[in-house]
Amino acid sequence: MMLSGLTLICLTSLIGIPLTYSVNLFKDYVTYPLVILGIGGVVLILVALLPYLYARNTDIPKRDPYFYVWSLFAFACVVDLIIALENDGIIHSFMAFYLLEGEPYLKTTHGTFINYWDAAVHFGLYIYILKQDAYNEKYRKAGLYWVGSITNSLLLILISGLIGEYGVRWPILLNTPYLCIPVWMGYKFLTDAPKQKAQYKVRTVRDQQDIRPIQERRVDLMFVVVFLAAICVHILRASAVLGSPADIAKTYLQQHEPYLTDGVAFPRVQMMLYLFYFVPYYVMVIFDLLYPSGKPWVIDWSLIMAGAVGEGQFSLIGASIHPFTPAISQLPPGNHTLFWIINGTLFIIHHLYAYKCVTSPTKYVGVVESNGQSALELSQDKELLYDEINSTGDTSESSRYNLRNRRNRQFDHL
Repeated sequence: MMLSGLTLICLTSLIGIPLTYSVNLFKDYVTYPLVILGIGGVVLILVALLPYLYARNTDIPKRDPYFYVWSLFAFACVVDLIIALENDGIIHSFMAFYLLEGEPYLKTTHGTFINYWDAAVHFGLYIYILKQDAYNEKYRKAGLYWVGSITNSLLLILISGLIGEYGVRWPILLNTPYLCIPVWMGYKFLTDAPKQKAQYKVRTVRDQQDIRPIQERRVDLMFVVVFLAAICVHILRASAVLGSPADIAKTYLQQHEPYLTDGVAFPRVQMMLYLFYFVPYYVMVIFDLLYPSGKPWVIDWSLIMAGAVGEGQFSLIGASIHPFTPAISQLPPGNHTLFWIINGTLFIIHHLYAYKCVTSPTKYVGVVESNGQSALELSQDKELLYDEINSTGDTSESSRYNLRNRRNRQFDHL
């Protein structure tokens, strides 16, 4: 019986269970970080090769150019689940040697929730992506969300490993392909965006006023207000973790989020990512909400940022309330309302905005005046008034002729 691509990747990922347990039996012989790095490198190569060795002589459809890459990432999901379960004491004797000699910062509560997110959300995305590929369907939006999510988690791991209290060891290099590959795939997703259908509609100059002011667009106004508040929150929290002497920063740390100054450096790095990447993004989004452009980057980056903030907030909230977090960094007893409002809103609002961008994209892109009386406006309406220009931008002589004739007939009515 021939295995499907989805089944093949899932079975390959399950190799991580017996493999980690077997390697742990020889933990006394793999105590040197360079040895762990070498073993990990060999394992990653084998995991990527196994699907290829099976599928090269079969009829498994491999339309997806990243088919074998998903095997590598799905395997990491299973290993991360083992790490998270072992950190919580649910299982044991699987990754103990690696957590001690390889990447000890993953044994923290923040590392535990990073692994839980990878094992649940990322693995679910891989299954969805492989299912889409099996039916020859696109998965670009899911891919953009995954790029944002996994890039945020890998930046946290790599930077925190370099500056955290556990120090850096050679096995941290095993995370390098898991950062470089998503960045490259994200670039491909963004540059290989499907061409928008070229649709022209004749309108009068007065129709330029069809875009209502922001105060009449209540949903957009709500997003503007929340993103402005998010900018203030990110600046406050970044100032707090950098040791600001301001009373408001000290009070916030002591009474609402003492975990931000935990010694593992994960929360501090996350606050810096929010400050240097999310705040500029908010500024661009607010400007686009005030003056809608309909540019495709709005949808693409809303998905990327939703994935990044989803992973970041899930790990941050989980580590803040986990019982294994040091007592000095746990939420102080008392009113936790502000903590949940801030962190819950940051998690939810990005997903709502991404949903809004995907389901209700801006319809107005621009207006080109003609003779001072009429205009051709590029829109995303479902009605096709003219033939669609193909993705290369070339048209046949007949299609150009028809397009010109139709356009002239439209202007004749003005």
